[in-house]
Amino acid sequence: MRFLYVTVTIVMVSFIGLVGSNPSQAETMSAGGLTFPVRDADMSGVVSCYRGQNAFCDRCEAPNINNVSLANYTILRHALTIGGVTAPLIPVASPNSERSRMMIASGKASIKSDWTFNIDGNKAVLKSVAFIENGEIEKGIFGRADNVSLAAVRHVDDLKGLRAVMNRNWRLDWQVLEELAPGQLLNAATSRQIFNLIDQRRADFTLLEFSAAADMGREIDGIRLVPVPGIKVALPGSQHFMISRRLPNAEDILDRLNTGIEALRANGFIRKCLIQSGIFNARVAYWSVINTEQLHGSGIPSH
Repeated sequence: MRFLYVTVTIVMVSFIGLVGSNPSQAETMSAGGLTFPVRDADMSGVVSCYRGQNAFCDRCEAPNINNVSLANYTILRHALTIGGVTAPLIPVASPNSERSRMMIASGKASIKSDWTFNIDGNKAVLKSVAFIENGEIEKGIFGRADNVSLAAVRHVDDLKGLRAVMNRNWRLDWQVLEELAPGQLLNAATSRQIFNLIDQRRADFTLLEFSAAADMGREIDGIRLVPVPGIKVALPGSQHFMISRRLPNAEDILDRLNTGIEALRANGFIRKCLIQSGIFNARVAYWSVINTEQLHGSGIPSH
């Protein structure tokens, strides 16, 4: 029989700057908990969850738009609790995903969510079962509302005469676009540049998450892009939690976490959180996926 309490050695995060409303360094070092790296833009929402001040954390019934870290933190915390892990899950600051991975691998932090291709082959971490399956995350084909050629797209072959734009470093989105085989694929360094190129008609479309707005559009600097209605792409690859092998009881925590994830998938809690957070958009549930062949191919970027 497994014990219902997991002892976790205090994780030292002395190199991380924790200021303002974030958990203090002393608090992190004295709580004896698991640490979860969070980017600055998402930190306030996650900290409010950690401190018991955010209703979204309890039942995923309050809106949580555009804070992916909060949704993942909520799912992780519930899964650990179901598995019998009583140690607190403490958010710690991280500037970006790459730094977060380094923190997990080195033992500077305990656990984070990530795509399978960022975890596989990393011998410094353990990988949980998927909490988001291959193809479950979907994006729209976004462009100017007055682009007649784009609005007429109904099939992947209709993209061959159009120009796509994406940041090459966003490798999963870039690969999806490469396999869609548009007439041209342009590289842009920032989201602002992507929007500007489309607004200037130097590119026709990009891939974006559906928003909660009536038209599900996205806007930067007054430039609004909207999705082509009726079609979408599904991102190949699943998402998991990666656990530092340097964490005491790492294998046992992984086992307990897997138990919790499977229970939350079965009772619908994970899907509910992903819909409430905007990661899943129920309004496009019956739109056609135009890259189904890619989902059944390799579909996973290599390291």
